[in-house]
Amino acid sequence: MTDTGSGIDVPANARIASRPPAPRFLAPDPALPDATRLWAALQNVSGGVWGGCVYDTDAIVKKLNG
Repeated sequence: MTDTGSGIDVPANARIASRPPAPRFLAPDPALPDATRLWAALQNVSGGVWGGCVYDTDAIVKKLNG
């Protein structure tokens, strides 16, 4: 990919990494059903999708108990 300002080739991943995220595309849909929001919250507390896609009950209980 060529940087149009300088004419220098820049790897696409470097170009993308240099851009700030667009909040309007990263915001949750306000019409998400409660069950989907709950699933996402439990996934987040459990380590996210990279955490094995299973609930970590101890992490959830710890978070709920503050």
